[in-house]
Amino acid sequence: MKKLLLLTFILMCSTVNVEAKKFGPGERLVYLVHWGVIPAGYATLEVRSKTVKAGRNVYHLWSEAKSNSFFDSIYKVRDVNESWYDYENNVSVGYEKTLREGKYAKDEKVLYDLEKGLAYKSGRKEPIVIPSKVLDILSSLYYIRKLENISPKMHPKLDVQSGEKVWKLEVRIYGKEKVKLPIGEFNCWKMEPIMRDDGIFKAKGRLFVWLKDDESLLPVRLRTEIAVGFMDIDLKEYK
Repeated sequence: MKKLLLLTFILMCSTVNVEAKKFGPGERLVYLVHWGVIPAGYATLEVRSKTVKAGRNVYHLWSEAKSNSFFDSIYKVRDVNESWYDYENNVSVGYEKTLREGKYAKDEKVLYDLEKGLAYKSGRKEPIVIPSKVLDILSSLYYIRKLENISPKMHPKLDVQSGEKVWKLEVRIYGKEKVKLPIGEFNCWKMEPIMRDDGIFKAKGRLFVWLKDDESLLPVRLRTEIAVGFMDIDLKEYK
């Protein structure tokens, strides 16, 4: 469940063009999580504010996932992720998460010292060595929405800090598809992020993301394989 509630990924490559700005404070995306026709819960993505952190201009990003009352009795989920994203330089300054999934619980805070190339993670004595251009899991989704000239010819393989390591991530771009939702029909780019990590892009099952084919590159649908079938996160509201 957790690997589809915060579906995020990184595209940080010198060969990829990035537009200056496509979103800002006040944006809020609400998603319906469902297994087939059965509703399972809700997820939200928000740009909460523009502020300053560690001397950098940043957006405070927020993501929350909740299972509904029916799924609470099976597998209760209450997840919150926060990120402080330097939107001018496309790097992360800080990241926090609070995960409550069934009997599983995990809290984590990370501060990035980009000048020294080190990440300081709560509960860890030694810092993690990071590249000069690094994003956390949440801010990376907003980075991809700034891409231009998307094409199946792109095959970025990138670095992302998550957990105890810096991971290699690859994004495969398959082409365009139409996605039909209750709120409308959308022309989208279909993509697949691939990474080995605890919680988001596990080797178990595949994850697919559909981004609206326009300037906004809104995440319209996210789908993950599970033991029986698949689960979808579909855009329900946008403002």
